[in-house]
Amino acid sequence: MTLPLALPPTDSQRLALRRALHKARSSLPNHNPQPNSAVMEIFKPGDMLAPAIAHHDAERPLYVLSLESAHPLVLGQKVRAAQAGGFEADMHIEVPRRSLTVLRGNAADVAKHAVPSVRRSLVRVTLRRIRVSSEQMSE
Repeated sequence: MTLPLALPPTDSQRLALRRALHKARSSLPNHNPQPNSAVMEIFKPGDMLAPAIAHHDAERPLYVLSLESAHPLVLGQKVRAAQAGGFEADMHIEVPRRSLTVLRGNAADVAKHAVPSVRRSLVRVTLRRIRVSSEQMSE
């Protein structure tokens, strides 16, 4: 289960997040548009993220910064529940702590992605650029 940030982070947490986001942003290729949106997901041990395809309101690629601990990620056109908290899919990846995962092409547009039940606390920050429609611009 993904939880919203309920309490304001401490100064040390804010500083660590700012450093991580700065490092992630400086790692982005210059030819890609810079993100204008960030979504933070906080997982406690046992939490998981159900299979989903990234919403198409966001331009590609998407960047997912993983903090605090390594965690599993499954990807595939078909992601099935295997057991409580687990999923089966075509691809299983162990995402290292403090890493940046780039989702583009079929990984972002076709494949579902899911996070099986995590063993340790995890913070994931998804950086993306949301398309601004002409309807939004006229408001």
